[in-house]
Amino acid sequence: MRPPSAVERIEAHQQARQVTDKAYAERIGAEISAGHAFDKHVVKRGEFPGVSTREQFASVIEDAVMKGESRALSGRRTAFWSDGTVVIRDPGTADGGTALRPTRGYDYFLGLR
Repeated sequence: MRPPSAVERIEAHQQARQVTDKAYAERIGAEISAGHAFDKHVVKRGEFPGVSTREQFASVIEDAVMKGESRALSGRRTAFWSDGTVVIRDPGTADGGTALRPTRGYDYFLGLR
């Protein structure tokens, strides 16, 4: 069996990274959708039209983490922005953070510290 070429090694690395990123996004989606954000931003405020279950909410969060823009924040937090959704990953909280659709949109995301 021949050793993998440089291109094959790069492709394998990229595929491994995608799997890791997907697992990371799934973990964030599961944690946040199980916490306060679902009741506050989905049920009470109706910020996510068409989302009615925690599983659907987790999927929205996963997509924002996987496909969105990200920024490091203070306190080991990370913010993600995608298509009107802000996800704030906060490993220091019991539910892992929050997800919302702020009325100020991208400006809200940029203003996070």
